[in-house]
Amino acid sequence: MIESLYAKISSIKKVDSEERIKLELYGVVISFLLSTDIFRKNHQIKDFLISSHSIFEEIRPYAYDSRMILIGRVLRIVESQNKLFNYNFTLDIKSHIEKYMVENNIRIEDKSSEPKNKNPESKNDKKQNYTDKLFDRFKREI
Repeated sequence: MIESLYAKISSIKKVDSEERIKLELYGVVISFLLSTDIFRKNHQIKDFLISSHSIFEEIRPYAYDSRMILIGRVLRIVESQNKLFNYNFTLDIKSHIEKYMVENNIRIEDKSSEPKNKNPESKNDKKQNYTDKLFDRFKREI
């Protein structure tokens, strides 16, 4: 799970649209905050958020008792902030995950060391991300 979360964060760096960054960041934040591997206790989440940015200090103490309430508060803050804040918050999450991976000897395989696909047709194929697949799956018939 940590590997997929790390890959998702790395893909956010390539996104230009502010709305798209927020959309991708929602999934990352939810997975990140719900992870009991990364945060065993809720007070660890509080320490991370407050060290990340001072805006998280406005979250009331009772919200840290429930991860679901906390996720709601954090997502509201992400929604109300600009692209730069969200990008920096993504970098904070990434650095925290990297620190966790170093502490627990988890390695991510570097995709750049894999041999490149020599089939020129595959370069032109557009990859669909998870969100696009969901939109295709649940599109409305009008």
